[in-house]
Amino acid sequence: MTMKKKVFLIDDDTSSLRATLSIIVESSSRLRVVGEYNNGEDGIKDIPKKSPEIIVMSIDLPGKNGIEVTQLIKLQYPHIEVLLVSGYEDVETVLAGLKAGASGYILRSENFVNMLGAIEEVSFGGAPMSRKIARMVVNVLHINLNSVISKRERQVIQMMSTGMTYSEISEALFS
Repeated sequence: MTMKKKVFLIDDDTSSLRATLSIIVESSSRLRVVGEYNNGEDGIKDIPKKSPEIIVMSIDLPGKNGIEVTQLIKLQYPHIEVLLVSGYEDVETVLAGLKAGASGYILRSENFVNMLGAIEEVSFGGAPMSRKIARMVVNVLHINLNSVISKRERQVIQMMSTGMTYSEISEALFS
Protein backbone atom coordinates (compact mmCIF):
# COMPACT_ATOMS: atom_id res chain seq x y z
CA MET A 1 0.00 0.00 0.00
CA THR A 2 1.35 3.41 -0.94
CA MET A 3 1.61 6.17 1.60
CA LYS A 4 -0.81 9.03 1.20
CA LYS A 5 0.77 12.39 0.42
CA LYS A 6 0.47 14.85 3.30
CA VAL A 7 -1.42 18.08 2.61
CA PHE A 8 -1.69 21.37 4.48
CA LEU A 9 -4.69 23.60 3.81
CA ILE A 10 -4.17 27.31 4.45
CA ASP A 11 -7.18 29.58 4.03
CA ASP A 12 -8.85 32.08 6.33
CA ASP A 13 -12.01 30.05 5.69
CA THR A 14 -14.39 32.98 5.44
CA SER A 15 -15.97 31.18 2.47
CA SER A 16 -15.78 27.68 4.01
CA LEU A 17 -13.40 26.67 1.19
CA ARG A 18 -10.94 25.08 3.62
CA ALA A 19 -13.61 22.93 5.25
CA THR A 20 -14.84 21.71 1.87
CA LEU A 21 -11.31 21.10 0.58
CA SER A 22 -10.59 19.07 3.70
CA ILE A 23 -13.52 16.78 2.92
CA ILE A 24 -12.59 16.29 -0.73
CA VAL A 25 -8.88 15.76 -0.02
CA GLU A 26 -9.75 13.12 2.57
CA SER A 27 -11.90 11.38 -0.07
CA SER A 28 -8.77 10.77 -2.16
CA SER A 29 -6.92 7.49 -1.91
CA ARG A 30 -3.64 9.37 -2.52
CA LEU A 31 -3.91 12.34 -0.15
CA ARG A 32 -4.55 13.17 3.49
CA VAL A 33 -4.87 16.45 5.36
CA VAL A 34 -2.30 16.78 8.15
CA GLY A 35 -2.86 20.45 8.97
CA GLU A 36 -5.41 23.22 8.52
CA TYR A 37 -4.52 26.86 9.16
CA ASN A 38 -6.17 30.24 8.79
CA ASN A 39 -2.85 32.05 8.18
CA GLY A 40 0.46 31.26 6.57
CA GLU A 41 2.67 31.95 9.56
CA ASP A 42 1.05 29.19 11.63
CA GLY A 43 1.35 26.79 8.70
CA ILE A 44 5.06 27.52 8.26
CA LYS A 45 5.68 26.91 11.97
CA ASP A 46 4.17 23.41 11.70
CA ILE A 47 6.09 22.31 8.58
CA PRO A 48 9.02 20.75 10.50
CA LYS A 49 6.62 18.86 12.80
CA LYS A 50 4.12 17.57 10.21
CA SER A 51 6.22 17.41 6.98
CA PRO A 52 3.59 18.27 4.35
CA GLU A 53 4.42 17.48 0.75
CA ILE A 54 1.71 19.72 -0.70
CA ILE A 55 0.30 23.02 0.55
CA VAL A 56 -2.99 24.27 -0.87
CA MET A 57 -3.20 27.95 -0.03
CA SER A 58 -5.34 31.00 -0.59
CA ILE A 59 -3.73 34.28 -1.59
CA ASP A 60 -5.94 36.39 0.70
CA LEU A 61 -4.68 35.60 4.17
CA PRO A 62 -4.41 37.65 7.35
CA GLY A 63 -0.81 38.77 7.94
CA LYS A 64 1.43 37.69 5.08
CA ASN A 65 -0.49 36.96 1.89
CA GLY A 66 -0.29 33.61 0.08
CA ILE A 67 2.28 34.86 -2.41
CA GLU A 68 4.62 36.03 0.37
CA VAL A 69 4.09 32.77 2.27
CA THR A 70 4.78 30.75 -0.91
CA GLN A 71 8.08 32.55 -1.34
CA LEU A 72 9.07 31.85 2.29
CA ILE A 73 8.10 28.18 2.01
CA LYS A 74 10.00 27.67 -1.24
CA LEU A 75 13.13 29.31 0.22
CA GLN A 76 13.15 27.06 3.28
CA TYR A 77 11.48 23.94 1.86
CA PRO A 78 11.98 23.86 -1.94
CA HIS A 79 10.66 20.27 -2.15
CA ILE A 80 7.17 21.25 -0.94
CA GLU A 81 4.63 21.82 -3.71
CA VAL A 82 2.38 24.87 -3.31
CA LEU A 83 -0.95 25.14 -5.10
CA LEU A 84 -2.53 28.59 -4.94
CA VAL A 85 -6.32 28.84 -4.90
CA SER A 86 -7.56 32.35 -5.59
CA GLY A 87 -10.31 34.56 -6.86
CA TYR A 88 -7.72 36.85 -8.47
CA GLU A 89 -7.57 36.52 -12.24
CA ASP A 90 -5.29 39.44 -13.10
CA VAL A 91 -1.97 38.84 -14.84
CA GLU A 92 0.14 40.53 -12.14
CA THR A 93 -1.20 38.41 -9.29
CA VAL A 94 -1.04 35.14 -11.24
CA LEU A 95 2.53 35.76 -12.41
CA ALA A 96 3.61 36.90 -8.93
CA GLY A 97 2.26 33.65 -7.47
CA LEU A 98 4.02 31.50 -10.06
CA LYS A 99 7.28 33.47 -9.75
CA ALA A 100 7.13 33.03 -5.96
CA GLY A 101 7.32 29.29 -6.57
CA ALA A 102 3.74 28.04 -6.75
CA SER A 103 3.39 24.80 -8.70
CA GLY A 104 -0.09 25.71 -9.90
CA TYR A 105 -2.86 28.29 -9.76
CA ILE A 106 -6.52 27.33 -9.49
CA LEU A 107 -9.47 29.70 -9.34
CA ARG A 108 -11.85 29.51 -6.39
CA SER A 109 -14.68 29.25 -8.91
CA GLU A 110 -13.50 25.79 -10.03
CA ASN A 111 -15.76 22.95 -9.02
CA PHE A 112 -14.47 20.67 -6.29
CA VAL A 113 -13.84 17.75 -8.65
CA ASN A 114 -11.45 19.98 -10.61
CA MET A 115 -9.83 21.21 -7.39
CA LEU A 116 -9.21 17.65 -6.22
CA GLY A 117 -7.86 16.82 -9.68
CA ALA A 118 -5.48 19.79 -9.44
CA ILE A 119 -4.21 18.72 -6.00
CA GLU A 120 -3.68 15.17 -7.27
CA GLU A 121 -1.96 16.54 -10.38
CA VAL A 122 0.47 18.45 -8.14
CA SER A 123 1.12 15.18 -6.25
CA PHE A 124 2.23 13.63 -9.56
CA GLY A 125 4.59 16.53 -10.29
CA GLY A 126 2.19 18.47 -12.53
CA ALA A 127 1.54 22.19 -12.69
CA PRO A 128 -2.23 22.59 -12.79
CA MET A 129 -3.91 25.82 -13.77
CA SER A 130 -7.51 26.72 -14.32
CA ARG A 131 -8.13 26.94 -18.05
CA LYS A 132 -8.71 30.68 -17.87
CA ILE A 133 -5.38 31.14 -16.04
CA ALA A 134 -3.49 28.89 -18.46
CA ARG A 135 -4.88 30.88 -21.40
CA MET A 136 -3.81 34.13 -19.74
CA VAL A 137 -0.27 32.81 -19.20
CA VAL A 138 -0.10 31.66 -22.84
CA ASN A 139 -1.24 35.08 -24.02
CA VAL A 140 1.40 36.79 -21.89
CA LEU A 141 4.07 34.51 -23.35
CA HIS A 142 2.91 35.22 -26.88
CA ILE A 143 3.34 38.93 -26.20
CA ASN A 144 6.77 38.54 -24.59
CA LEU A 145 9.08 37.59 -27.44
CA ASN A 146 12.08 37.77 -25.09
CA SER A 147 10.60 35.04 -22.87
CA VAL A 148 13.03 32.49 -21.48
CA ILE A 149 10.46 29.79 -22.23
CA SER A 150 11.25 27.69 -25.28
CA LYS A 151 8.98 27.09 -28.25
CA ARG A 152 8.36 23.52 -27.00
CA GLU A 153 7.45 24.78 -23.50
CA ARG A 154 5.00 27.23 -25.08
CA GLN A 155 3.47 24.30 -27.01
CA VAL A 156 2.99 22.35 -23.77
CA ILE A 157 1.42 25.37 -22.01
CA GLN A 158 -0.87 25.95 -25.01
CA MET A 159 -2.02 22.30 -24.86
CA MET A 160 -2.55 22.56 -21.10
CA SER A 161 -4.73 25.62 -21.65
CA THR A 162 -7.09 23.52 -23.75
CA GLY A 163 -7.48 21.03 -20.91
CA MET A 164 -5.29 18.24 -22.31
CA THR A 165 -3.85 15.82 -19.75
CA TYR A 166 -0.12 15.17 -19.47
CA SER A 167 -0.60 11.79 -21.16
CA GLU A 168 -2.44 13.41 -24.07
CA ILE A 169 0.23 16.11 -24.41
CA SER A 170 2.99 13.51 -24.37
CA GLU A 171 1.20 11.45 -27.00
CA ALA A 172 0.64 14.52 -29.22
CA LEU A 173 4.24 15.69 -28.97
CA PHE A 174 6.06 12.39 -29.25
CA SER A 175 3.99 10.30 -31.65
